[in-house]
Amino acid sequence: MPTLRFVTLDVFTTVRYEGNPLAVVIVPADQSSSLTHSQKLKITAEFNLSETIFLHEEEEENSEIRDDDHEIVKIDIFTPGQELPFAGHPTIGASYYLYNLRPAAIHNKKKKENVNVTLKTLAGLIPTTNPRPGVASLHVPHDTHLHRNGVSITDVLIRHFPALGRPAFHPSQPESAPLFSIVKGMTFALVRLNTVQDLARVSVASAVLANDGLLDEPWHEGFIGVFFYCVEDYCVVDGGITATWKVRARMVAGPLEDPATGSASCALSAYLAQQDAAAAAGGSNSNDNNNTTRKHVFEIIQGVEMGRRSVIGTEVVVRREGNGEAEVVSVGLTGTAVKVMEGTLEY
Repeated sequence: MPTLRFVTLDVFTTVRYEGNPLAVVIVPADQSSSLTHSQKLKITAEFNLSETIFLHEEEEENSEIRDDDHEIVKIDIFTPGQELPFAGHPTIGASYYLYNLRPAAIHNKKKKENVNVTLKTLAGLIPTTNPRPGVASLHVPHDTHLHRNGVSITDVLIRHFPALGRPAFHPSQPESAPLFSIVKGMTFALVRLNTVQDLARVSVASAVLANDGLLDEPWHEGFIGVFFYCVEDYCVVDGGITATWKVRARMVAGPLEDPATGSASCALSAYLAQQDAAAAAGGSNSNDNNNTTRKHVFEIIQGVEMGRRSVIGTEVVVRREGNGEAEVVSVGLTGTAVKVMEGTLEY
C-alpha cells in the first residue's frame, strides 16, 4: 500500500494549538500522477481540517526554475468536499514549510542561496518570500469584484444569526452587506459590526449562505462565506501615502467557523482600501485629475472567540484614477506558522 508523509502546521501564529491548523501532504514525484482527485478528497476528509494541501515534489532534473532565482512548486488546495483555487492559510503554510521545514535546502542546480519559491495553484502563480525566519509573505493573485447585489441584513443575516440584533450592524451598512470576490470562486459577505462585543455574539449558522442568483457572472460559482468584522483603529500616515488598519474578525460558513481566513482577509482589505479611495475622491477637488496611490497595511485578528487567536497581515496598494475609480494594484499576505505533528498516511 502506498504511503505519503505529512506534517500539520498551525498557521498565522507562533503558538501551537492556536492559529488555523493545516495538513501538508508531501507527494513525491513518482506518485504525483497516480494520486487521484478522489483520493485527495478522501485524505482531506480524514484530516477533517478546514484545508489540506498536497505539495508536489519534483525530481531535481525536472524541477522548474525561473530566472535562476525562483523555484516553482505545485500545490493542490482542498477543503472537505471540494478543491479550491486559492486560500490564504494554505499558501502561507506551504511557504513556511518550504522555507523552514523541507529537508533539502531551497536551491537550484547551481546551488545559489536565497532562492525564492513561487507556488503554482489553480488561481495562478503566487510568488513568495521569506523576509525573516518563521515568516512567509506572498503576492496574492486577485481578480476582485464587488457584486451588484448585497446580502440583506434584515431578511438574511439576522435570520441566520439571530443573536445579532439590528443595532449590532454598523450604520455604514443600513440595508445590506456587500458581496466581494478576491478571485473567481472565493466570495465573502463583508459584514461590519459596531464593537468587539457585537462580534462575540456571532454564532455559526444552520445553513450555508445560499447563492440564489446573488453573484454576478463570471464570479457566480464557488465558495461563499460570511466575514464579520469591526474596525478598531484606522490612521493615515506618511503624508497620506499609507493607511494603517487594525481589525477584529470572524468567518462563518454555515455550521462551521474558521479561526483564520487569509482569502477573506485579502477580500476585506481590498474592499476597504477601495472604499477609502472612493471616499477620498468624493472629498477632493473635482478639478484634481491626478492619480493617487495609497498603501493600506492591515493587522487582522481572528479566531479569538474560538480560543485560536490568529494574526493575519495584509497589504493592499490602490491607485485612484482621475475619474475617481479605484484599482487594486497589488495584494500581499503575511503570516507565521509552527509545526505541530508529522507522520505517514496510507492510501
